[in-house]
Amino acid sequence: MLVNYLNDKLPSKFKNSFSGQSIALYIHIPFCEHLCHYCDFAKTANFGSSQVENYFSYLEESFDAWHDFLGKPKFQSIFVGGGTPSLFVNEYEPLMQKLRPYFTNDAEITIETNPKHINTKALVGWQQLGFNRLSLGIQTFDDTGLKELTRKHDSLLAEQSLSLSKSVFENVSVDLIYAWPRQTTEQLQLDLLKIAKLQPQHISAYALIYEPNTPMHRRLLRGVVDEVSDKLQYDFYQMIQSSLAASGYCQYELSNWSKPGFESRHNQTYWKMETYLALGIGSHGFLKPTAKDIGLRYSYPKSISLKSLNTLNTIDIEIEERHPKDYFQEAVLSGLRYKKGVRLDSLAQCYLPSSILEGLQKPFQYHEGRLTLDQKEWFRENYWIRKLFDLANI
Repeated sequence: MLVNYLNDKLPSKFKNSFSGQSIALYIHIPFCEHLCHYCDFAKTANFGSSQVENYFSYLEESFDAWHDFLGKPKFQSIFVGGGTPSLFVNEYEPLMQKLRPYFTNDAEITIETNPKHINTKALVGWQQLGFNRLSLGIQTFDDTGLKELTRKHDSLLAEQSLSLSKSVFENVSVDLIYAWPRQTTEQLQLDLLKIAKLQPQHISAYALIYEPNTPMHRRLLRGVVDEVSDKLQYDFYQMIQSSLAASGYCQYELSNWSKPGFESRHNQTYWKMETYLALGIGSHGFLKPTAKDIGLRYSYPKSISLKSLNTLNTIDIEIEERHPKDYFQEAVLSGLRYKKGVRLDSLAQCYLPSSILEGLQKPFQYHEGRLTLDQKEWFRENYWIRKLFDLANI
């Protein structure tokens, strides 16, 4: 049984350590109709109804085992990602029945969706299941860009799906990708004009990454496509910042903007180094029972085959070996891309003592135990973090 496996696998200090607490939960759905060439998440398009049924049953069993082991915590946010979670509606009912009693009163429950699957019946179905936030993978409103990204919807469907989603859900987030091959400033401006017109509550905008071992990365290596220059990427980023600000959005993280009060609670869990349970193939979880704990990171294997989907009870989780220095680096990397910055506790100050922190100059600011990076420098976050780590001799 999975509960016995967790008792054997995890340190005993984590057992019942979250009783009475509210944490976050990530659930991964690996199934896709089509594999986009830039995506490196755990996914498969080679599945049938038996694999789907088996996988959802496994998620239910996994939830029971983890939830019991941790002491039956409540959930302040749940994010169902993929893959393509919007392939399914009714399949979520047994799992949601287990989850609902543990929602906090104001829980944020998000499902990631594809424009192709947006219709009134599905939207109402997800809402009735308990989802109250929709994340819509539009990526771009430009047909040329959608072809470059190997997406299967077109610009008209992108616009229609967003409008229909907003008619049912009060909290809709849109994912955009910029700096795709041969993108022009005019094409990006079109995306930003569409956002200004349609006014979703939340925007996540990410520069295209050519992840190793993806078809898009192989195209790059063969010279079929070229990466957008750093200079143009920066120009794009500044365009996004200024346009979204003019459209009434507040930037609260490197890649995230929202209308006031619609910041993603779930994503903030990651940046604030708070606990999130993770279920499903390729998912990563983080358990931090107390403020002084450096936490435990674990992950499920990413590789997927029909065989693995038929033997889910044998899936082994990997636990990361950790050192206090790892916690410090993670806290800084996550926190300095966040508007509220990172609170440096006594552990972190072992590496950045007050004598260094109080001498920091712009773009850093250290005030009342919290370190922030000037928002104008978020695009160069990695450069400034390297400077900081050099000061800490890391």
